[in-house]
Amino acid sequence: MNRKKQLLCVIPHSPAFDSCFPLLERLHARGRIAPFILLGPRLRKVEPRAEAAIRAAGLSYKAASLLRLELWAALDILRADAVLTHSDPRAYGGKFRPRDSVITGAKKPTVFVQHGMVQAGLHYGGAKPVWDFHAGLILTWTQLPDPHAPFFAHDIADRLRVTGLIKTNRLAPAATLGDLDRELGTWRQRLLICHNFGFESPLYPVSAQRQAFSEWAKLADARPDTLFILRSHRGKSHPENTAMIEALVKGRPNIVLSERHAGLMRMATINDVMAVVDKVISHPSTVVLDAIYDQKPVGVFNAVQPELACLPCVETAEQIAAFLDDGDALRHAAPIRARYGELSHNLDRAAEVVESHLLAL
Repeated sequence: MNRKKQLLCVIPHSPAFDSCFPLLERLHARGRIAPFILLGPRLRKVEPRAEAAIRAAGLSYKAASLLRLELWAALDILRADAVLTHSDPRAYGGKFRPRDSVITGAKKPTVFVQHGMVQAGLHYGGAKPVWDFHAGLILTWTQLPDPHAPFFAHDIADRLRVTGLIKTNRLAPAATLGDLDRELGTWRQRLLICHNFGFESPLYPVSAQRQAFSEWAKLADARPDTLFILRSHRGKSHPENTAMIEALVKGRPNIVLSERHAGLMRMATINDVMAVVDKVISHPSTVVLDAIYDQKPVGVFNAVQPELACLPCVETAEQIAAFLDDGDALRHAAPIRARYGELSHNLDRAAEVVESHLLAL
């Protein structure tokens, strides 16, 4: 009996889990490849639902220490036939990570999965003049605007395979959702505002932030019966935002913060917060797709991507108010759903590509 090819995935935190686990789960269910997960201590502590999901799916995994994750993972890397990652060891290798050095030094076959809707290295050059990837197989959700863009290394286009959207929420609903829903109180509507100000300064300068905050303040004052939940990138705080956020919230009880480490929504994921709101507005980001696939109406601001032109533009208080009053706002998302496909079909397509790639090694 032939041994199944082993695909190793190191999962130290939520971004890696969200991006890689759905595909690992599908590969395991199909049975042609043997996925193996090294699950880091940080994720096990802050998000126990991740380990529960891995266990429920029947995947082989090791609850690893930080030392195992960073140093002793070399043994697992060398034993595996290939590595699955959302952070290519060459393209995204900023700070020194021993396991990245092992992957590149051993020329270990690597599969890289897209993790963001608007992503440096895939959609724009960002800080690097040239982006090269170690991965021999790169899975993207849609066709890139220009797979031969000058910021790509010369042969990147040959390694790209379009799968449709495969990043999706696989965590069980939070046990505290009912409590959160009650604590948020009774409002005519709840609007989630997601922004990347401070985290994507090359795309969204401070001037754009000042303009957006001014419009949000105007709308909150005009609609005291509406709750506005403000969430920055992954619920993190940024020193560039602190003073402006404090000024925005001051004297406005109908604006609350969804923060990763503080407040009413402490440690809540984007999907947890999404479950208790009526509508969403966001910068161009994966949040847009999270909302669409969670059946939440979504509008966008500071968006220049042609694919998002079908969604309501919500840059002024008047535009946001019209979006809030639209009784059929979900209809706008149909072209994007058609573009990114249906998740189960996409996961099978991605699994087939990965299986073919590994079996040919």
